[in-house]
Amino acid sequence: MRAAASLACLTLLAACGRSTEADAQSALTFSPDLAEGFAALPRVNADSPQARAINARLDLRDDVDRMNRSDCLAMRPENDNVVWTRSVETPMTGPRFISLLITTDSYCGGAHGNGEQTSMTFDLSTGETIDWSTMLPQTMPFPRYEATAHWPQLLRSRSLKVWYGQQARKQRRDNGEGDCAEVLLGDEPLDAWLDAEKGGLALRVVGLAYAASACAETVLMSPSELRQRGVAAELVTALEDAHRDGRWRHLPR
Repeated sequence: MRAAASLACLTLLAACGRSTEADAQSALTFSPDLAEGFAALPRVNADSPQARAINARLDLRDDVDRMNRSDCLAMRPENDNVVWTRSVETPMTGPRFISLLITTDSYCGGAHGNGEQTSMTFDLSTGETIDWSTMLPQTMPFPRYEATAHWPQLLRSRSLKVWYGQQARKQRRDNGEGDCAEVLLGDEPLDAWLDAEKGGLALRVVGLAYAASACAETVLMSPSELRQRGVAAELVTALEDAHRDGRWRHLPR
């Protein structure tokens, strides 16, 4: 088993960065699609309590999405347009943290389809989803006890949301008078994940009404901005190391 784990680790690191002892803890294994258009989540390739805890969470998410897909596709006899797909990316594969970005697109009947993007960020030292309240200033995250399996932990902060809205409008080249200006400054919380490729903390508004969903933008907060806001040094350092060492991977869609 140890030899197989080492081989998988070397395979991953050849694509994603340099090999160190710490890297072995974050080696991921990638599997073929579970079905057509249904990307599999990776698993942590290690025999430790932390790895087993993370993999159990990933097993649960696969099971939930498998059920959602089955329920949706069961509508096909009534509607030939029914479809359900899932794609997965791993924007950070260590050290210390791994982030997954899961996108589902579906039409299961009704007036319109549904597209949703959720993230899962795990702390490899604990085997749990990251507790943002230990990494970010207390005014930014929702309390951990309010988290759910679907949304592990969302961020709230009036000043952070103002910053997000300003950056999102710049990306959209919105002068503040467009249809999205008010939406981007609303009270909806932010989802967050670590993006090693782009080198920052990715933020995206969630909870928008379907009519406003096109306004959602992914905005990146740089390491210098994170430090200025008092984010934990170990998170910023891990993010910088991952960016330097190419610790990310895009899964086939």
